[in-house]
Amino acid sequence: MKSFSCCLSLVFLSVWVLGAGENPPAVFSVVAVRINAACVGGADAGEHCNRDIDCSSNDCGGSIAPTNSITVNRGDKIQCEVFASDWSAKGQQLTVVQYTFDTAKFQGEPPASCGALIPLRGPRSCVSDLECTDATAACVDGFCDVFDDRAGGAFMRLGRPDYVFVDLGQFPATDFTNYRFAATLFNPNDGPVYVPPPKYVGTLILTVSDDAGGVFTVDGNTTTQYETHMLDFDRAFILPLVTEPLTINVDDICEPDGCEVIESTYPPNCALDARQPSRPDGTQRRAWNSIEFTFEDTKANPCPDTSFMTTDYFSVRVVPSEPLPIAVSSVTPNGNKITVTLSRGIALQKWTCVTYHGPDPSGDQERCFGHLPADVSNDGTSGPSDILWLIDCLNGVRLCRDYQCDADRSELCAPPDINRVIDLLNGAGQYDPWLNESMPRACPSQ
Repeated sequence: MKSFSCCLSLVFLSVWVLGAGENPPAVFSVVAVRINAACVGGADAGEHCNRDIDCSSNDCGGSIAPTNSITVNRGDKIQCEVFASDWSAKGQQLTVVQYTFDTAKFQGEPPASCGALIPLRGPRSCVSDLECTDATAACVDGFCDVFDDRAGGAFMRLGRPDYVFVDLGQFPATDFTNYRFAATLFNPNDGPVYVPPPKYVGTLILTVSDDAGGVFTVDGNTTTQYETHMLDFDRAFILPLVTEPLTINVDDICEPDGCEVIESTYPPNCALDARQPSRPDGTQRRAWNSIEFTFEDTKANPCPDTSFMTTDYFSVRVVPSEPLPIAVSSVTPNGNKITVTLSRGIALQKWTCVTYHGPDPSGDQERCFGHLPADVSNDGTSGPSDILWLIDCLNGVRLCRDYQCDADRSELCAPPDINRVIDLLNGAGQYDPWLNESMPRACPSQ
């Protein structure tokens, strides 16, 4: 009994597995067959082939074996072909075929992808009048004689020996707005019963935009059953149905969107550090050596994250220039903020300007900062009036930032800072006298 039970279980298992495989899905597949092709001979040679890169001969340059995954470069033209197969699991006759591209997938979705796959535009390509579906259109010199330049790279080659309804009475149509290819047989009795190999449905030529990067999926629109489908003799849907996409990898890096508008910086633009450059004995040299940038993070100008930024996004110049340059040594992102650390402190009595080179700004954005000890008012000149300005700050008459009133760098604006400003102006201790000293020119980023 034990042996019989074992065998009985195996029989039931076999029946279940066979039953699961009796109804495989009908398949639409998209493959790439050519990149940047140009016919160099044969019946399709000439301007027609050079414009739409479609060739029916074997003399077409740039041909590749049909593939559903390919790597391309910006600016490439890709010839994609749609095939149908496996629709006769139950012996159905195929009488209607329709494939609609999912055009939403042509547009990159940052940060994974960017740019776009653009259907080739221009006059409709054709080989015969049958491929020009307008009532008044005829195929003249390789193009349909009708004014419609929305998608010259979307067409059906009805004369191909592997076309799905070759030599059968049919009504073919190409929708150049939705990139939809469809054909229906006038006599359902003529519908083919078919198993592999796949049969050709239509062609779409795509151009990779100059700003594209990342991975794109060229697939069918299956939002509703009516977008992409096959119908049998009774005009019933052949199910199940799957679409096998073409994966296009654009071998370029996407520049992230957003982070284009600088909301503020610390120190602020054109700020002057009025604090002591060192202790009175000349030790502990101090100067700004980092700048915090805050970017606007709104729906109109998003910047949720600055982690994509590197030191290459920033550059530094000193005005007037000096022999010892300053560079960006590191960046530290924090949400929509990023701290730019310089290779050394900013120069005395000069402007240190940091430029942000954003992903897609209207232009490079520069912010400048200076160091003029005792210039409490930040008017570009150190003088006795700065003592009065500091007293007003301490009394609350004026609103001063720490870099204006904390002259002794005690991290507190207080009465002792008055004495330190006087020391700086008179050149007490190891200080150079800063009385009546000025910045050499106006702030470059003012």
